[in-house]
Amino acid sequence: MGKIVVFGSLNMDMSIRSNRMPLVGETISGSDFIQNPGGKGANQAMAAAKMGAKTVMLGSVGAAQTGMGPDSNGVALLTSLKKAGVDTSRVKTVDGLATSVAIIVNANGNNAIVIDSEANCSKDVNTIIEELDGLIQEGDILITQNECDMNACYEAIKFAKEKGAITMHNPAPALKPGKDVIPFIDYLVLNELECQTITGILPYDEYSTKDAIVALLDMGFKHPIITLGAKGSAAISNKIVFTIDAYPVEVVDTTAAGDTYIGALATQLLEEKDLYEAMEFASKAASLATTKRGAQSAIPTREEVENE
Repeated sequence: MGKIVVFGSLNMDMSIRSNRMPLVGETISGSDFIQNPGGKGANQAMAAAKMGAKTVMLGSVGAAQTGMGPDSNGVALLTSLKKAGVDTSRVKTVDGLATSVAIIVNANGNNAIVIDSEANCSKDVNTIIEELDGLIQEGDILITQNECDMNACYEAIKFAKEKGAITMHNPAPALKPGKDVIPFIDYLVLNELECQTITGILPYDEYSTKDAIVALLDMGFKHPIITLGAKGSAAISNKIVFTIDAYPVEVVDTTAAGDTYIGALATQLLEEKDLYEAMEFASKAASLATTKRGAQSAIPTREEVENE
């Protein structure tokens, strides 16, 4: 069996809970502040590792001082990933930049996020191709998102595909992939708002979801998969659009649910499960991730998913 390679972001998440989202210019009271390792790339890598896949992380953290090791946030992020079994030996420490930070406001189970990318965007095209060369190969899966340098991200997708790997892209934060990279994306996994940004269609019911998937297919995406929050996730197989229901849980925090879904989905596809079965497993894993606060601390293990 191959491995999962994740090129993506590593963020220190700082999360606070409130009764509602603040309005522009408004200060409101919050509670339950936590600081927790996160970042879409790191979350997806951790989810894949927790689901049993051999997983390698490609990314960057900031340096404490020039020529020194990672700063305190970088140390915490790498420690968290290593503990889950992720190979972090290829994560670089970048002088002159800080480890990226995400500020999260959680209100009634939903969240709003602001990211300071810093070290996440330090890898250029040449750097990422050098790191993938000799690492990515046929049978592997490359996972990417939009929290790193986009040129590097798109060239990584193309390079991986040319090497015979499966590619999975999560266009988050919402940004429509360039036309030149679309043919190299095997699986496009996106949520409702990302779908609306790319297609102009908000998938809020059975009919709009079908329209959105058809629109993505018409754009050239081979296997679009839309995550629909509490409504589950949708895809198309044999020209039939189908929906996998979300596993019923009491939602506490949705922060890492989408990333858990992607890591779990990639693991199942690596094990050559069919799309329906892979999505069913991923949906259950993502639902369980919403029952705890935080990002990586909320991601369940494979055993927890299978025993639920």
